[in-house]
Amino acid sequence: PDNISPTPKPSPTVGIETREPTPAKPVEPGVTHRPDNLSPTPINGADASGTVDARRSNASGNNDNNNNNNAPENIGAAGPGGENHASAAELTESAQKAEEDLRKLLERVTVTSEALSSVSFGDIESNMRARNFQILSFQATIDYLETMDYQKLTDDMRKQLNALAEGQFAMLDLSKITGESVRDSYAYNQLTQGYNALRTQFDNLKDGETQRDNLTTIRQLKSVQDQLVTGGQTLYIALVGMETQKGALERQTAAMNRVIETMELQYQQGRISALQLQQYRSQRASLISSSETLGMTIRTMKMQLENMMGAAPTGEIRIGSLPSVTESQLSEMNVERDLQSAMSNSYELRAAAKTLEEQEETYEDAIQAVRYDEKKEGYRQADAAWNAAKNNYNATLQSYELRFRTLYEQVHDYYQVWDASRTALAARESSYQAAQLRYEQGNISQNALLDARDELETAKETLAGHANNLFSAYNSYRWAVQAGILTQST
Repeated sequence: PDNISPTPKPSPTVGIETREPTPAKPVEPGVTHRPDNLSPTPINGADASGTVDARRSNASGNNDNNNNNNAPENIGAAGPGGENHASAAELTESAQKAEEDLRKLLERVTVTSEALSSVSFGDIESNMRARNFQILSFQATIDYLETMDYQKLTDDMRKQLNALAEGQFAMLDLSKITGESVRDSYAYNQLTQGYNALRTQFDNLKDGETQRDNLTTIRQLKSVQDQLVTGGQTLYIALVGMETQKGALERQTAAMNRVIETMELQYQQGRISALQLQQYRSQRASLISSSETLGMTIRTMKMQLENMMGAAPTGEIRIGSLPSVTESQLSEMNVERDLQSAMSNSYELRAAAKTLEEQEETYEDAIQAVRYDEKKEGYRQADAAWNAAKNNYNATLQSYELRFRTLYEQVHDYYQVWDASRTALAARESSYQAAQLRYEQGNISQNALLDARDELETAKETLAGHANNLFSAYNSYRWAVQAGILTQST
């Protein structure tokens, strides 16, 4: 109208606003609010019954035909009732194109893994960090979070907030001209909801909450990466032990074959029964079956290891022996110093502290809601929950410390067991040398010499098993100190 002058609008800016947008009325679930006195907005100029909204027709001065002329063009042939249907040929062509696009996408992103012929323990971590798809996926997220420009993000959000506020003010100013309320309209409510949600994110950025959350996420993802690597190393250690065990089974089978040869001669001489001979053959069959089952398990676990390193799962990869733990490495272990390092690097403890912090905020909100009245049930309930949270946190600390100290003791115990097995092996080596001498002198049979050799091999396998246990415990200890990782079973 000519007699109404334009209403000036302020330009709000976040942080220095001179005018906050009026809060919108909450939208009831399932209800869509529209501007007052307006009928539902028609689609393509028509409402659900096919009639043209009189308000829009009068305002535009156009008739039904004009509105229909602005409707989108029909796609495909028109069916009964005027519905649009794509032809079967068009649908088939569209589906084929979609399938072709998908095939090209998969060709671009699919990585063909190559087989690895061998791997050492020291190569496990580097191979996994370079080729394990889970680790690479986590690393992409870590790289993004570590390179976020929080200042730019804050500036962008400020601009978006100001744009949303401008939209609200524009709708309020329009309502003054038309005399129609817009506070309950769908558009105004959408602007208000968008503003409030974005303002929460903006405030979190200004207060540093977003940065803290992202740092926690980074630590969590790095901890998961480390746990995947330790899982690969644990699998490697288990494979070394299994291959030692398989060698022992093969040696036992060879020894049983010698026994059966002797038993067969005794059976021919009538010195043992057929049942006794069959018992020896049954024992050999059991050894062979156990060896084959163990071989299948080894192949399966090797395929898992290959998969974790991003290699083709062939089950044929060769693994080497484990590194030795030196006395100097053991002497460098300091349980008190190392415990503090482990606790500061532990994501498990950091997550527990974060949970405690959130529970404290909940406690403060709860007692504030009852005006700090200790006699009210709400206060007593909140106080009990807060005390339980503090006790749970301290229990977590105690459990972590106990597991760490237990691991420290295990390392030293495995060392003394390994050292004792070295003495036992030296004794077996002397016995075998003596057996060789007696065999050369003709005082013992070849089978007796082979039995002495088997005893020597058993002592070597025992020493290797104790060495593997020592290295496994020491490796877990180093991961605990450097990354704070402690398994629950430790």
